[in-house]
Amino acid sequence: MNSKHELGVFIAKAFQLFFCDDSSSDEDDESESTTEEKSQAKMRQYVLIDNTLARNDGEFKAQFRINRSTVETLCILLESYTNSTDSHMGRPSLPMQTQLLIAIWVLTTQESYREVSVRFDVAKSTAIKCVHTVCSALLELAKNFITWPTEYDAASISNNFKEMSSFPGVIGCIDRVCIPTKVFTNKNDNKKSAPFVVLQAVCDDKLLFTDCYPGEVGITQNEDFRKLYYVESVLQRNPDELFYGKYHLLGDEPYCNSSFLLTAYNKRLYLTKGQLKYNTCHMNTKCMIDRAFELLRARFRRLNFIDMNVPQMIRVAIMATCVLHNFCLIHNDHAYQFLSACRHRDERVPMLDVPNWSIYEVAGVAKRVEIEKHLK
Repeated sequence: MNSKHELGVFIAKAFQLFFCDDSSSDEDDESESTTEEKSQAKMRQYVLIDNTLARNDGEFKAQFRINRSTVETLCILLESYTNSTDSHMGRPSLPMQTQLLIAIWVLTTQESYREVSVRFDVAKSTAIKCVHTVCSALLELAKNFITWPTEYDAASISNNFKEMSSFPGVIGCIDRVCIPTKVFTNKNDNKKSAPFVVLQAVCDDKLLFTDCYPGEVGITQNEDFRKLYYVESVLQRNPDELFYGKYHLLGDEPYCNSSFLLTAYNKRLYLTKGQLKYNTCHMNTKCMIDRAFELLRARFRRLNFIDMNVPQMIRVAIMATCVLHNFCLIHNDHAYQFLSACRHRDERVPMLDVPNWSIYEVAGVAKRVEIEKHLK
């Protein structure tokens, strides 16, 4: 009798314990789901598509790193462009305002597409498509915002540079920067690509890019580095037409000195006072392109590491950031407040030996000596 009683008590306790644990687990599941819903709601509170953002202009700039007025102007421009090229087939796409906000958020942050899709309450595939659509449209509009200076503009730019550092005849500064990417494997020979893309750009005195070229994606590390660069393409055009027979760019040592691209004297050699002064003025002028790259990468943090699965889309995204950089500066939308968090040392690009450059080197040496005398 006692054994039956003890067995009944044990079964009752086990039954109670089982259901108590089940109810507590249900409560835990409910609390976890509630916590996840709250976190998703907190993420979504940044973005209200109907009102662009349920925050003031200052917080909009802090979140998207672009002014609200700049985004609204760009949205009108992209709407007019996409309406003229859209075939109006298939399901209706998201409003351009939504697509633009998603693309800007992806380019200015390091969030994954999954996090972005939760934040904007869209599917992951939709977020990817929005980025592709906006970046491709910006690439088509690049010729309107990244333009080589006319002869009239070149004279104004040259005067501004001369007032800045006393260096005459400069219409731009050129340099290259390495943008980290994921490593791609060539299916044909199973070789891994270099984990970066080289962006080469020229900027003027206002930090506006006048020429941009992102290198090829998927170049293997043991291949010739010349495949990454396009400096030799300048030789395919007439330099006298580009530089109007009297202007030039300033660049660092990886470039060869020529009549239209002046570099500094080699610091490892003995230099005269005139050559040292030339190098100082050269450095004070050429730093503009370094500042332009810093502003670009401070605003568009995606350039600190681009994790995209389509190599060609990496180049499109880089060009899109350059277009947005110019568009923001044209509309007085600066990003100096983001510079402090983006101070880093860039990986330097190897020396480039461009074929057929020697025909311009003699004129480059003479021009450098002439400017050195002018600076005295």
